[in-house]
Amino acid sequence: MKKPLLLMIAFVLTLSACEETETVNIIVPNGAPALSQIEVEYAMDELEDPQYDVEVVYGPDPLVSAFGSESHEIIIAPLNLGAKLYTQADAPYQFAGTVTWGNLYLASGESLESLDDLEGKTITAFGENTTPDIVLRAVLDAYTFEEDPVIEYVDGVDTAIATLSEDAGSVALVAEPALSALEMRTETLNTVDLQNEWVSRVSEKPYPQAGVFVHADLNDATINAYIDTLKESMKMVNRDHARVGELMESLDYPFPAALMPSVIPRSNIEFKNALESKESVVHFFEVIETFNPALFGGTIPDDGFYYDYES
Repeated sequence: MKKPLLLMIAFVLTLSACEETETVNIIVPNGAPALSQIEVEYAMDELEDPQYDVEVVYGPDPLVSAFGSESHEIIIAPLNLGAKLYTQADAPYQFAGTVTWGNLYLASGESLESLDDLEGKTITAFGENTTPDIVLRAVLDAYTFEEDPVIEYVDGVDTAIATLSEDAGSVALVAEPALSALEMRTETLNTVDLQNEWVSRVSEKPYPQAGVFVHADLNDATINAYIDTLKESMKMVNRDHARVGELMESLDYPFPAALMPSVIPRSNIEFKNALESKESVVHFFEVIETFNPALFGGTIPDDGFYYDYES
Protein backbone atom coordinates (compact mmCIF):
# COMPACT_ATOMS: atom_id res chain seq x y z
CA MET A 1 0.00 0.00 0.00
CA LYS A 2 3.01 2.26 -0.35
CA LYS A 3 2.16 5.45 -2.23
CA PRO A 4 4.16 8.52 -3.35
CA LEU A 5 2.56 10.53 -0.55
CA LEU A 6 4.09 8.22 2.03
CA LEU A 7 7.52 8.81 0.51
CA MET A 8 6.96 12.55 0.76
CA ILE A 9 5.90 12.20 4.40
CA ALA A 10 9.00 10.14 5.17
CA PHE A 11 11.16 12.83 3.56
CA VAL A 12 9.55 15.61 5.62
CA LEU A 13 9.93 13.52 8.76
CA THR A 14 13.62 12.99 8.04
CA LEU A 15 14.09 16.75 7.86
CA SER A 16 12.18 17.35 11.06
CA ALA A 17 14.18 14.64 12.83
CA CYS A 18 17.28 16.76 12.33
CA GLU A 19 15.68 19.36 14.57
CA GLU A 20 14.26 17.05 17.23
CA THR A 21 14.89 13.30 17.49
CA GLU A 22 12.48 12.33 20.28
CA THR A 23 9.11 10.87 19.37
CA VAL A 24 6.31 13.43 19.36
CA ASN A 25 3.20 12.11 21.13
CA ILE A 26 -0.11 12.99 19.46
CA ILE A 27 -3.65 12.36 20.72
CA VAL A 28 -6.71 12.70 18.49
CA PRO A 29 -10.43 11.97 19.04
CA ASN A 30 -12.10 9.34 16.92
CA GLY A 31 -14.31 10.59 14.08
CA ALA A 32 -13.60 13.28 11.49
CA PRO A 33 -10.52 14.64 13.36
CA ALA A 34 -8.96 11.17 13.31
CA LEU A 35 -9.78 10.75 9.62
CA SER A 36 -8.07 14.06 8.87
CA GLN A 37 -4.68 12.66 9.92
CA ILE A 38 -5.07 9.04 8.88
CA GLU A 39 -2.30 9.10 6.24
CA VAL A 40 0.21 10.33 8.84
CA GLU A 41 -0.98 7.71 11.33
CA TYR A 42 -0.62 4.95 8.75
CA ALA A 43 2.86 6.11 7.73
CA MET A 44 3.95 6.00 11.37
CA ASP A 45 2.43 2.55 11.84
CA GLU A 46 4.66 1.29 9.00
CA LEU A 47 7.92 2.58 10.55
CA GLU A 48 10.04 0.79 13.14
CA ASP A 49 11.15 4.09 14.65
CA PRO A 50 8.26 6.52 14.05
CA GLN A 51 8.67 10.26 14.47
CA TYR A 52 5.08 10.48 15.79
CA ASP A 53 3.21 8.23 18.20
CA VAL A 54 -0.51 8.68 17.41
CA GLU A 55 -3.18 7.72 19.96
CA VAL A 56 -6.84 7.72 18.86
CA VAL A 57 -9.31 8.04 21.76
CA TYR A 58 -13.06 8.17 22.43
CA GLY A 59 -14.80 10.95 24.33
CA PRO A 60 -13.44 14.16 25.87
CA ASP A 61 -11.95 12.76 29.10
CA PRO A 62 -8.63 11.53 27.60
CA LEU A 63 -8.22 14.89 25.87
CA VAL A 64 -8.82 16.84 29.09
CA SER A 65 -6.31 14.57 30.83
CA ALA A 66 -3.74 15.15 28.06
CA PHE A 67 -4.03 18.93 28.40
CA GLY A 68 -3.70 18.70 32.18
CA SER A 69 -0.85 16.20 32.37
CA GLU A 70 0.97 17.51 29.27
CA SER A 71 1.36 13.89 28.23
CA HIS A 72 1.13 14.70 24.52
CA GLU A 73 3.00 17.39 22.64
CA ILE A 74 0.24 17.70 20.02
CA ILE A 75 -3.47 17.45 20.82
CA ILE A 76 -6.28 17.50 18.28
CA ALA A 77 -9.41 18.47 20.17
CA PRO A 78 -12.70 20.38 19.98
CA LEU A 79 -11.88 24.05 19.71
CA ASN A 80 -13.97 25.08 22.71
CA LEU A 81 -12.23 22.49 24.92
CA GLY A 82 -8.76 23.73 24.01
CA ALA A 83 -9.83 27.34 24.58
CA LYS A 84 -11.36 26.53 27.95
CA LEU A 85 -8.24 24.80 29.23
CA TYR A 86 -6.06 27.59 27.84
CA THR A 87 -8.02 30.33 29.64
CA GLN A 88 -9.03 28.53 32.84
CA ALA A 89 -6.19 26.10 33.50
CA ASP A 90 -3.28 27.89 31.81
CA ALA A 91 -2.61 24.80 29.70
CA PRO A 92 0.69 25.48 27.85
CA TYR A 93 -0.75 24.83 24.41
CA GLN A 94 -1.46 27.11 21.48
CA PHE A 95 -4.07 26.68 18.78
CA ALA A 96 -2.21 25.99 15.52
CA GLY A 97 -5.12 25.53 13.12
CA THR A 98 -8.57 24.13 12.38
CA VAL A 99 -9.00 20.64 10.92
CA THR A 100 -12.80 20.20 10.79
CA TRP A 101 -15.61 22.67 10.19
CA GLY A 102 -18.75 20.94 11.45
CA ASN A 103 -20.60 17.68 10.77
CA LEU A 104 -24.13 18.41 12.05
CA TYR A 105 -27.38 17.79 10.18
CA LEU A 106 -31.12 17.65 10.75
CA ALA A 107 -32.67 14.46 9.39
CA SER A 108 -36.19 13.18 8.79
CA GLY A 109 -37.91 10.41 6.86
CA GLU A 110 -40.40 12.96 5.53
CA SER A 111 -40.01 16.23 3.64
CA LEU A 112 -37.15 18.32 4.96
CA GLU A 113 -35.95 20.59 2.18
CA SER A 114 -35.40 23.74 4.23
CA LEU A 115 -35.99 25.29 7.63
CA ASP A 116 -39.57 26.05 6.50
CA ASP A 117 -40.33 22.37 7.02
CA LEU A 118 -39.55 22.71 10.75
CA GLU A 119 -42.65 24.84 11.40
CA GLY A 120 -44.20 23.60 14.64
CA LYS A 121 -42.14 20.39 14.60
CA THR A 122 -40.40 18.72 17.52
CA ILE A 123 -36.65 18.24 17.02
CA THR A 124 -34.96 15.48 18.99
CA ALA A 125 -31.46 16.68 19.84
CA PHE A 126 -28.47 15.57 21.89
CA GLY A 127 -25.84 17.46 23.89
CA GLU A 128 -27.98 20.10 25.61
CA ASN A 129 -25.93 23.29 26.15
CA THR A 130 -22.95 21.85 24.26
CA THR A 131 -21.66 22.83 20.82
CA PRO A 132 -24.11 20.73 18.71
CA ASP A 133 -27.06 22.18 20.63
CA ILE A 134 -25.74 25.74 20.37
CA VAL A 135 -25.19 25.44 16.62
CA LEU A 136 -28.77 24.19 16.24
CA ARG A 137 -30.27 26.89 18.47
CA ALA A 138 -28.26 29.67 16.83
CA VAL A 139 -29.56 28.61 13.41
CA LEU A 140 -33.16 28.37 14.63
CA ASP A 141 -32.93 31.72 16.43
CA ALA A 142 -31.77 33.38 13.20
CA TYR A 143 -34.89 32.19 11.35
CA THR A 144 -38.43 33.55 11.70
CA PHE A 145 -41.06 30.86 12.20
CA GLU A 146 -44.79 31.34 12.44
CA GLU A 147 -44.75 28.49 14.95
CA ASP A 148 -41.37 27.82 16.54
CA PRO A 149 -40.08 24.25 16.56
CA VAL A 150 -39.61 22.65 19.97
CA ILE A 151 -36.36 20.91 20.96
CA GLU A 152 -36.50 17.76 23.07
CA TYR A 153 -33.18 16.45 24.41
CA VAL A 154 -31.99 12.87 24.69
CA ASP A 155 -28.76 11.38 26.03
CA GLY A 156 -26.88 10.96 22.77
CA VAL A 157 -26.87 10.90 18.99
CA ASP A 158 -27.80 7.19 18.88
CA THR A 159 -30.93 7.83 20.92
CA ALA A 160 -31.83 10.77 18.68
CA ILE A 161 -31.45 8.53 15.63
CA ALA A 162 -33.66 5.87 17.22
CA THR A 163 -36.58 8.31 17.15
CA LEU A 164 -36.39 8.34 13.36
CA SER A 165 -36.86 4.58 13.29
CA GLU A 166 -39.90 4.87 15.54
CA ASP A 167 -41.50 7.76 13.63
CA ALA A 168 -40.48 8.56 10.04
CA GLY A 169 -42.05 12.01 10.36
CA SER A 170 -39.89 13.02 13.30
CA VAL A 171 -36.84 15.30 13.00
CA ALA A 172 -33.53 14.57 14.71
CA LEU A 173 -30.20 16.28 15.11
CA VAL A 174 -27.52 13.88 13.83
CA ALA A 175 -23.78 13.99 13.14
CA GLU A 176 -21.39 12.22 10.80
CA PRO A 177 -20.50 9.37 10.62
CA ALA A 178 -23.76 8.30 12.31
CA LEU A 179 -25.75 10.08 9.59
CA SER A 180 -24.19 8.04 6.78
CA ALA A 181 -24.67 4.81 8.73
CA LEU A 182 -28.35 5.71 9.19
CA GLU A 183 -28.70 6.56 5.50
CA MET A 184 -27.34 3.17 4.50
CA ARG A 185 -30.12 1.34 6.34
CA THR A 186 -32.95 3.80 5.67
CA GLU A 187 -35.05 3.80 2.52
CA THR A 188 -35.81 7.54 2.60
CA LEU A 189 -33.89 10.17 4.53
CA ASN A 190 -33.95 13.92 4.00
CA THR A 191 -31.46 16.30 5.58
CA VAL A 192 -30.71 19.95 6.24
CA ASP A 193 -27.03 20.90 6.40
CA LEU A 194 -26.54 23.00 9.56
CA GLN A 195 -23.12 24.16 8.37
CA ASN A 196 -24.70 25.82 5.34
CA GLU A 197 -27.45 27.30 7.50
CA TRP A 198 -24.84 28.68 9.90
CA VAL A 199 -23.00 30.47 7.10
CA SER A 200 -26.14 31.86 5.50
CA ARG A 201 -27.97 32.90 8.69
CA VAL A 202 -25.60 33.17 11.68
CA SER A 203 -22.19 34.14 10.34
CA GLU A 204 -20.48 34.67 7.01
CA LYS A 205 -17.72 32.38 8.29
CA PRO A 206 -18.02 28.63 8.97
CA TYR A 207 -17.70 27.51 12.56
CA PRO A 208 -14.46 25.77 13.57
CA GLN A 209 -15.15 22.44 15.25
CA ALA A 210 -11.80 20.77 16.00
CA GLY A 211 -8.26 22.07 15.92
CA VAL A 212 -4.59 21.27 16.46
CA PHE A 213 -3.04 22.38 19.76
CA VAL A 214 0.75 22.39 20.13
CA HIS A 215 2.79 22.38 23.34
CA ALA A 216 4.89 25.44 24.12
CA ASP A 217 8.06 23.32 24.37
CA LEU A 218 7.90 22.20 20.74
CA ASN A 219 10.18 24.06 18.36
CA ASP A 220 8.82 25.76 15.26
CA ALA A 221 10.49 23.32 12.86
CA THR A 222 8.81 20.34 14.49
CA ILE A 223 5.40 22.02 14.55
CA ASN A 224 5.65 23.19 10.95
CA ALA A 225 6.81 19.76 9.73
CA TYR A 226 3.86 18.07 11.43
CA ILE A 227 1.33 20.53 10.05
CA ASP A 228 2.76 20.14 6.56
CA THR A 229 2.28 16.36 6.73
CA LEU A 230 -1.19 16.80 8.25
CA LYS A 231 -2.22 19.09 5.40
CA GLU A 232 -1.08 16.51 2.84
CA SER A 233 -3.05 13.82 4.67
CA MET A 234 -6.18 15.99 4.58
CA LYS A 235 -5.79 16.59 0.84
CA MET A 236 -5.58 12.83 0.28
CA VAL A 237 -8.63 12.19 2.50
CA ASN A 238 -10.77 14.57 0.46
CA ARG A 239 -9.42 13.28 -2.86
CA ASP A 240 -9.24 9.49 -2.44
CA HIS A 241 -12.10 8.01 -0.41
CA ALA A 242 -11.22 4.46 -1.42
CA ARG A 243 -7.71 4.83 0.00
CA VAL A 244 -9.14 6.19 3.24
CA GLY A 245 -11.20 3.01 3.49
CA GLU A 246 -8.07 0.89 2.97
CA LEU A 247 -6.16 2.76 5.66
CA MET A 248 -9.08 2.51 8.07
CA GLU A 249 -9.17 -1.26 7.66
CA SER A 250 -5.40 -1.47 8.17
CA LEU A 251 -5.63 0.60 11.37
CA ASP A 252 -8.80 -1.12 12.67
CA TYR A 253 -11.02 1.97 12.54
CA PRO A 254 -14.66 1.27 13.49
CA PHE A 255 -16.23 2.90 10.40
CA PRO A 256 -17.34 0.86 7.37
CA ALA A 257 -15.20 1.84 4.40
CA ALA A 258 -18.31 1.98 2.20
CA LEU A 259 -19.51 5.05 4.11
CA MET A 260 -16.51 7.22 3.24
CA PRO A 261 -17.90 8.77 0.01
CA SER A 262 -20.66 10.39 2.09
CA VAL A 263 -18.92 10.75 5.48
CA ILE A 264 -15.90 12.67 4.21
CA PRO A 265 -17.62 15.43 2.20
CA ARG A 266 -20.13 16.00 5.00
CA SER A 267 -17.41 16.19 7.68
CA ASN A 268 -15.89 19.35 6.18
CA ILE A 269 -12.24 18.40 6.63
CA GLU A 270 -10.00 21.32 5.70
CA PHE A 271 -6.92 22.86 7.29
CA LYS A 272 -6.73 26.57 7.99
CA ASN A 273 -3.97 27.83 10.24
CA ALA A 274 -4.71 29.69 13.46
CA LEU A 275 -4.48 33.17 12.01
CA GLU A 276 -6.60 32.22 8.98
CA SER A 277 -9.16 30.75 11.39
CA LYS A 278 -9.12 33.59 13.90
CA GLU A 279 -12.12 35.55 12.61
CA SER A 280 -14.26 32.38 12.55
CA VAL A 281 -13.00 31.40 16.00
CA VAL A 282 -13.82 34.74 17.60
CA HIS A 283 -17.30 34.89 16.10
CA PHE A 284 -17.96 31.26 17.10
CA PHE A 285 -17.09 32.11 20.70
CA GLU A 286 -19.23 35.23 20.55
CA VAL A 287 -22.22 33.10 19.55
CA ILE A 288 -21.46 30.53 22.27
CA GLU A 289 -21.19 33.40 24.76
CA THR A 290 -24.89 34.21 24.30
CA PHE A 291 -25.90 30.62 25.10
CA ASN A 292 -23.31 28.98 27.37
CA PRO A 293 -20.01 30.86 27.88
CA ALA A 294 -18.80 28.11 30.24
CA LEU A 295 -18.18 25.97 27.15
CA PHE A 296 -15.01 27.92 26.37
CA GLY A 297 -14.14 29.22 29.82
CA GLY A 298 -16.19 32.42 29.75
CA THR A 299 -13.42 34.55 28.27
CA ILE A 300 -12.58 34.75 24.58
CA PRO A 301 -8.88 33.77 24.34
CA ASP A 302 -6.30 36.51 23.84
CA ASP A 303 -3.79 36.70 20.98
CA GLY A 304 -1.44 34.34 22.82
CA PHE A 305 -3.89 31.54 22.04
CA TYR A 306 -2.93 31.56 18.34
CA TYR A 307 0.24 29.89 17.06
CA ASP A 308 1.78 31.69 14.08
CA TYR A 309 2.27 28.81 11.68
CA GLU A 310 4.67 29.58 8.85
CA SER A 311 2.73 28.18 5.91
